[in-house]
Amino acid sequence: MFGKAGRTGAEVPIPRKKSSRNIDKSMDVRHGRGEASPGNPSPGGGLLPDSRKIRKEVQAFVSSLPLTAIKNAQDSSELASAVSSRLYRSELGRMEAQSQLEDWMQVAAELKHVVQQQQEALEAQLAGSGPAPAGRVAGP
Repeated sequence: MFGKAGRTGAEVPIPRKKSSRNIDKSMDVRHGRGEASPGNPSPGGGLLPDSRKIRKEVQAFVSSLPLTAIKNAQDSSELASAVSSRLYRSELGRMEAQSQLEDWMQVAAELKHVVQQQQEALEAQLAGSGPAPAGRVAGP
């Protein structure tokens, strides 16, 4: 996926000297890990971190890659740019999807609450011990 460099399409091997688990843990905001930020409102109403913060974290990650093993400085620069761009888009997309998921979870919780209230009102009406459900008027 990240093996292509720039527009040339040339395959550039990426040396694997560091464990992927040790690379920039601040970017891992899943499962409550990583830094929290106040964020920016998303179109769905959730909060997204500032794009500058994401870009800064991506740049820190890319600068930690062992790109010195690549002999050609231009290939190294193109690879770093391609990786940086791809990671930025991926991280931003993941955070937008997370925000939308949280919005839908909130809607689902509210819907569940409404359904429970309606169910309780219906059960009370059938038992003859409560008022008619909202929106219905008792007949003569």
